[in-house]
Amino acid sequence: MYKGPCNLSPLPYTCTSGGFEEVETVASPPVPVVPKRPTNQNTAYFVTPLKVDGDPEDLEHNWQARSGADFIKANVPAELGLRRVTFHKRFTPPGAFGYVVMCECSEMLSHLAAAKEFLAKIRENKSDLYTGLFQIHLPYP
Repeated sequence: MYKGPCNLSPLPYTCTSGGFEEVETVASPPVPVVPKRPTNQNTAYFVTPLKVDGDPEDLEHNWQARSGADFIKANVPAELGLRRVTFHKRFTPPGAFGYVVMCECSEMLSHLAAAKEFLAKIRENKSDLYTGLFQIHLPYP
């Protein structure tokens, strides 16, 4: 059972289990560091939480290969509109996951069937990780 802080308003069941800071961004062509908000209503994300098994420095140096980011960058369907891949490190007290990788796709929601099909390929390629699809409903100011 989750015991972290929850805000049941304005959206029910909005919970947070820690804060993460962006450590690295990969984008080609380069995108501005800000805004961090979705660029349009079709933007969604492939999100992969990562546990630290062994040396954290090794993960921080090899995060693209270990998280599946390399696979996503090389194989994502063009119609999903991959904009950037970001690597985040937990800055709050330890929790289940120390890192998160987010792959922002600007047209994912307009091609949801292709996104779900590609998600299955990601999970097949990196069966030891859990990757999911997420959409921002209420951006932080």
